[in-house]
Amino acid sequence: MLFVAFVEVVVVFGRVLLGAITFQNSCVPLSPPSLSLLPLPALTLSLSPRARRFLAPLFFAHFLRLRYYLSPPTRTAFGWVSSQLDHATANPKCPPAVRKGVNMAKEIVRLSLTHALDLAASMRSTT
Repeated sequence: MLFVAFVEVVVVFGRVLLGAITFQNSCVPLSPPSLSLLPLPALTLSLSPRARRFLAPLFFAHFLRLRYYLSPPTRTAFGWVSSQLDHATANPKCPPAVRKGVNMAKEIVRLSLTHALDLAASMRSTT
């Protein structure tokens, strides 16, 4: 399970995020017959094909957030990634802008995951 968690967090999410940045994520063009299969056709139709490519990282990030809550190996993988980022940004050769950006991104992820865990704990305590 730990291997799968590392693959999800590092490889798959890295590929999805890099694909969104470079506009290389797959984006199926919508045709009228496929509209009935979409849960939110109005939202999807209103987005351009380039904008739809940014949906993949959002959906996968939500998937990882759920996995973080449900899976201790995924929490371990997130901890490992965090320690590697800390080690890389502690290098004196790392530009301050990169260090600041990484720290801001880590804080956003930490707040999101902490909120999910707090919400789940409060739901468990009320039942």
